[in-house]
Amino acid sequence: TYHLIVNVSGGPAPGSNASGGFDLAATSGLLQVPPGSTAVMLKSGDVTQTANGSFSRQWSVDWAAPGTGTGVVVFHLAGASVNGNKKTSGDQWNKVTYILNEKGHHVIIIPVIRILSPTQGKELPTGTSNVTVTGTISDIIDVVEVEVSTDNETWVKASGTDSWSASVPVSEGNNTVYIRVKDLSGTRAQSQFDVVVSGPESDNQLVSILLLVLILVLAVVVIFLEFLRDQNGKKRT
Repeated sequence: TYHLIVNVSGGPAPGSNASGGFDLAATSGLLQVPPGSTAVMLKSGDVTQTANGSFSRQWSVDWAAPGTGTGVVVFHLAGASVNGNKKTSGDQWNKVTYILNEKGHHVIIIPVIRILSPTQGKELPTGTSNVTVTGTISDIIDVVEVEVSTDNETWVKASGTDSWSASVPVSEGNNTVYIRVKDLSGTRAQSQFDVVVSGPESDNQLVSILLLVLILVLAVVVIFLEFLRDQNGKKRT
């Protein structure tokens, strides 16, 4: 069992109204309340502060390590200090992720990229110059960067991380859209898919169809006029 110290610095100093707190979670092992502590408590497997502990900025937590062969353990920690004015002004908070590798184990978890829109091979209307790409990232630790490109050279920073979106330029014909991500550990992942912007040939096909229809209509008109001429000729004879 390891004895951990959680410390929140910055923000309002502890006082009659000001309070602080934290939430610590671990992917493996067992988080515990130290014997005799009234400052922290267990909540759904996480450790957080109690009402008595909310006026502190430092807390003690015990962690029982998992068995041999577990590999990577990830700790997720969120902390906050608030001034008690019932507004967000003056309050501060932050979160951090710690990765603990078991001795002799070096496991790399690759972020998983999922594209929601547009779909692979999606055909976009003629004249489309930009496309908005949306998706999600699955990772055991925080994703810090998502970028999108259509030339694999110029990258646009996406809005959001776990759920993200970005608008990138496209041109007539086939376009390959590249997505790359980086998480807090520096691990990177990349994905790509294609979209197609319809070209003028689609308009030309429409014109060809209209011309064909026009020719057929003219042919019908000519045949009808010839029919009327034959009928008038028979009447005169």
